[in-house]
Amino acid sequence: AAPRRAYVLSRPLRETVSLGPVALGAHAVCGAGWESLKIFLGWKAGGWGGALGVGAVELPFAPLMATGRSLAHLGLLYWRRKLAVLRGLARTPGVETIRVLTTARVEFWGPFARRMENVGLIFVETSAEPPAELGRFGAPIPLGDVAGRRLRLTLHAESVAAAAVWTPTLAGLLAGREIPAGVAEAWRGALSAARPASPLGRLLAGVSSARNLRVRAELLDADGSATPLGEVATGPAALKLIGLGPLDRLRTFLHRPLPARAVPISRSDVERPDAARPRGALARLRRAWRRLTGRLIVARG
Repeated sequence: AAPRRAYVLSRPLRETVSLGPVALGAHAVCGAGWESLKIFLGWKAGGWGGALGVGAVELPFAPLMATGRSLAHLGLLYWRRKLAVLRGLARTPGVETIRVLTTARVEFWGPFARRMENVGLIFVETSAEPPAELGRFGAPIPLGDVAGRRLRLTLHAESVAAAAVWTPTLAGLLAGREIPAGVAEAWRGALSAARPASPLGRLLAGVSSARNLRVRAELLDADGSATPLGEVATGPAALKLIGLGPLDRLRTFLHRPLPARAVPISRSDVERPDAARPRGALARLRRAWRRLTGRLIVARG
């Protein structure tokens, strides 16, 4: 088999998905109906006391559930668009693996996620020389030895002093290596140091930092120069990545350790029409599940 070579596409995947008035209305009606059903069942089981008890427990979480459902809806819409793009790239002769490192900006309407702007860096592994241009994604940039090639990841936000720089190998990033605890702690410290002393100022600064926070990546070359690759995390996703998400704040308040996190990246393997198919019922089920989830793409044409 020919050796694989890795490339990053010079222009990222940009897709925007949104929920219209009908979809938002359906989310609101379904959410209200679900909460009403639980309160009704509480009333049937324990009268008005049961209904009030269920309402007191469930209603405070209703906005979070509405946010989660609408985010999942937007995520499904983006996943379908991304899968269509990957199927197009899979038709390129020689492409064996496609990885997408995606970050998203989300706009809300009350508790509902209304619009999501997705930007994804696309990495491909190929056993043949790729075309000079891959459509709207531009020219493939050769990465060389991914095991030895390094990236430089830096934190960017308004009024934030220079913090630690993380320089993982490209192979480590693509494999989902977690951010070192010391780097994440330094980035959290840089954000905390930039916040005002007053409670109101900290609140407003927290909202601003969530909107303006960026984790950017540069590809380091052997001669010391750097090629900008773009953002690998923005806004709330960047806060979660470095351990400042809502659940992370709760863990800190309860003196619980923060989990180590990696930059999210998806992987899709490409299967050619002439490739051998797995035998056995279990193997076929696994292959079907991988195709359904987008982790396996059968190249067509």
